[in-house]
Amino acid sequence: MDKRHTKWGVVFDVDGTMVSNTAYHRQAWFELCARYDIPMTHEAYHAKIHARSNDKIVPNLFGPEVDEGFIRKIELEKESLYQELFRPVMRETPGLTDLLTALNQA
Repeated sequence: MDKRHTKWGVVFDVDGTMVSNTAYHRQAWFELCARYDIPMTHEAYHAKIHARSNDKIVPNLFGPEVDEGFIRKIELEKESLYQELFRPVMRETPGLTDLLTALNQA
């Protein structure tokens, strides 16, 4: 098949794939919970937070009556914590540049 007429793409999930940041997201949630006196254990983290979106996490932590404004406030606060923790140590996943270069040349 003629390569010039072939269309293809690659989809990446940034978190945990292009950068190894899972531990920093977890730490940010633990710190946020401490600010609000919400007890947090690794078991509770996996039951209430892990692999969920913020619109599910915040009610899991603060109760089902929270509104969109409060969810957004907590989302921004957690993101700020995460950035403070991760930015100083942010590095790409080993091999990412080589992979992207190879894909670009394909």
